[in-house]
Amino acid sequence: MALPGYIRPPEHVLDGMVLGLENIAGGIARDTRESVALTKQYANSSGFIGIGGGLIVGSTNVIGGVTARSLEAIALAAEGLRNTPDFVADNIWGPERCKARYGVEQEWSGRVWETRLDTEPEDVLTGLSNGSYAILEGTGDGMYDLV
Repeated sequence: MALPGYIRPPEHVLDGMVLGLENIAGGIARDTRESVALTKQYANSSGFIGIGGGLIVGSTNVIGGVTARSLEAIALAAEGLRNTPDFVADNIWGPERCKARYGVEQEWSGRVWETRLDTEPEDVLTGLSNGSYAILEGTGDGMYDLV
C-alpha cells in the first residue's frame, strides 16, 4: 500500500483506526496552515479581492484533504482488519507458529486472510465477482485456521 505518509502497516483493526484518525487530524492542521498562508499570499498579490479567492481555494484544499484522508483512514482500518487474525494468532501461539495454509507445510504460506487470484479479471463485473468470492473464501479459511 502506498499512501502518502504511510509508515507501517497496522497490526490490527484498532491500530488501523488510530493511524487513520492521526492522519486525518495531522492533515487538517497542515491543510489549515497552508490555507491561511495561501490566503495571505492571495491578499498580498491581489489585495482585498485576493482574500476571498484565497479563502475559496484554501477551503477547497482543506475539504479535498479531509476527503482524501478519510478514504485513507478507511483503507488503513480495512488493512488492520485484514491483519487482525494474524495479530491474535501471533499473540496466542507466538510469531513462530506455522503460517502454512491449513497448517500443511506443502500449501503456500502467508497471512491468515490472504487470498490469491489465479487470473486477472477481464472486466469490472468479473473483478467484483472474483473479489467477493475471494473475500468469502479468505474469511472462511481464516476462521478455519483460527479454530
